[in-house]
Amino acid sequence: MNLAIIGATGNVGRKTIEILEKSKIIFDNLYLVASKKSLGQKILFKGNQIEVEQLEKYDFSRAEITFLQQEEKYQKIGLRKHQKKQL
Repeated sequence: MNLAIIGATGNVGRKTIEILEKSKIIFDNLYLVASKKSLGQKILFKGNQIEVEQLEKYDFSRAEITFLQQEEKYQKIGLRKHQKKQL
């Protein structure tokens, strides 16, 4: 199972990363995604540096579960078309 965090460099994203790091959830890959201004940043997760990917170019089919804070800026780039199911 793969997970993604949209807005990974923001407050909610960083808190989500912190919670996942402490959890016992088992997954294969974690994709960290944010706006263009955060592209290339690296975030430490369980001893590994994960590079932040650009939201506008991210392939949503890579993760079975995606965490995000619903913001107007995401709607502007058409994020809704990628949503499979809201919990």
